[in-house]
Amino acid sequence: MKYKVDNKIGLVVLWLMYQCAEAFMHFYGDVVAFLSLMAAMLYVAHLVAQAQGRSGIVSFQLNWDKKSGHYLLAGLVSGLLTYGLAFALSLVSGREILDISILSLKSILIKSSLFVLGTFLPSIAEDVLTRGYLFTILKGRISRWGIVCLSTIVFVLNHTYKLTGPVEGLLYLAILGFYLAVPVMLTGSLWYSVGLHWMGNIVYRISADVLQSKMVPGYTISSLYLLMFLVTISIPFNMLAIYNMKKKLSKRSWLRPV
Repeated sequence: MKYKVDNKIGLVVLWLMYQCAEAFMHFYGDVVAFLSLMAAMLYVAHLVAQAQGRSGIVSFQLNWDKKSGHYLLAGLVSGLLTYGLAFALSLVSGREILDISILSLKSILIKSSLFVLGTFLPSIAEDVLTRGYLFTILKGRISRWGIVCLSTIVFVLNHTYKLTGPVEGLLYLAILGFYLAVPVMLTGSLWYSVGLHWMGNIVYRISADVLQSKMVPGYTISSLYLLMFLVTISIPFNMLAIYNMKKKLSKRSWLRPV
């Protein structure tokens, strides 16, 4: 079947839409435009998939079945443990301090709720672009680990406004890209990675924008290196968790093929 939209053209279209949303946030701080364009990008991804002869955006590893909820929940819990532990260790070690004296509990809860909702769209949009789409169009063409590595590279390059930043920032993006791509390879689904990615963004936004955490200079090992270490060592734990989940879920009668 000859597709109406070439795979490469589809990738460029989605990348441009994502970058347009990022530009509104980076240059204007326009949250409404940012989230609206992220939602539009997901809709365009749906149209691109259909134009390629696929069954819409769900074909980009977003199909929802009885395993998907388990993957999403497990990803959220794993992300909370990893990023929550990194934040807690940064506070305990004095690498970060909080400045929430002017905020009430009600204000903290309201702002935190907004960030929980507001981080979902950009998280899943980037997951579709840098992982779901690539795993779909490259499946069977290169090895699974090859797709993981390519996905990691695309994920780093997708952060256009950080490419000229410090080397440690790029190293973190590379580790994060690998960390988020491996579960897609193992599950054939984006939902575990969506949980990891979404929770990572939630913890970051709440700690930085709600609790107003600030880095304390002078430490040889910064909070970012601590986070990189924890994210790296969590990769094999995620792999083991996924293996055990797949083994347990496959034994349940309602998941067995008829």
